[in-house]
Amino acid sequence: MKNKIKIDKLLVRQEENCDPIEVDPCDPVNIDSCNTCTKIDLGDIDLTNPGLLIDVSATIRNVCPNRLISVACILCEEVEDEDVVRAVQVLEDTAECPEGEECFCTDLDVDFTFAVEQACDPEGDDRVFKARIIAHYLNPECCECNCPEDNNDVGA
Repeated sequence: MKNKIKIDKLLVRQEENCDPIEVDPCDPVNIDSCNTCTKIDLGDIDLTNPGLLIDVSATIRNVCPNRLISVACILCEEVEDEDVVRAVQVLEDTAECPEGEECFCTDLDVDFTFAVEQACDPEGDDRVFKARIIAHYLNPECCECNCPEDNNDVGA
């Protein structure tokens, strides 16, 4: 089944005068290739770049309840008429029926937050961002989901 992917745009106004930002170099962190988990403590950190925080929210509609879903959000920026990927986040979640109700299909609300560095354009041109959502079931199995087939758009 083919789903449409909706792309939404976000326009960000640029500041004309931006001070240069000094960033300390990163210290290397060695992780043993056999480890499956590690913790990195960076200690105290000062704010170095106010940057942009971009929140993306979406509702995945007509989801079979109690099925594990992988949802990806891709954040792109329009640069010289091309879409440049700035960040990607993926989450796994399970849609549930509203409490006290039984349902054949339901909706799943997802939220993503991206931290994007501030870029200063000498001309003060606005930055244009686009977000895309891609959602798929994980662990496919034969599932009878009585969701309407004419309303399967996935939106950002």
